[in-house]
Amino acid sequence: MRQRIGTVKYTPAPPDIAEAMKYAVPLTPEEEAELLMEPDELPMPERKKKVTIMLDNNSIAIFKKVALAHHVHYQTLIRKAVSACAKKYQKEFA
Repeated sequence: MRQRIGTVKYTPAPPDIAEAMKYAVPLTPEEEAELLMEPDELPMPERKKKVTIMLDNNSIAIFKKVALAHHVHYQTLIRKAVSACAKKYQKEFA
């Protein structure tokens, strides 16, 4: 069913897009402001270095369940957890 508003034609989103939109999260004011920044004003991403670590199966399973529930990659959650831990120790040992 097409709806015409002005000169723009609107059609329903394809099913896969409509399903993905159910999980869309609105931008925070900070994220929105960052999108509108000039390229030279954007914060530089922190440099990352690949490492290999051994984790127990239970820990990985938990990260995967949380990641699935939040629609993110489990490696991202692990990286954020390690970063949060490192920041805590950085304050303690600075």
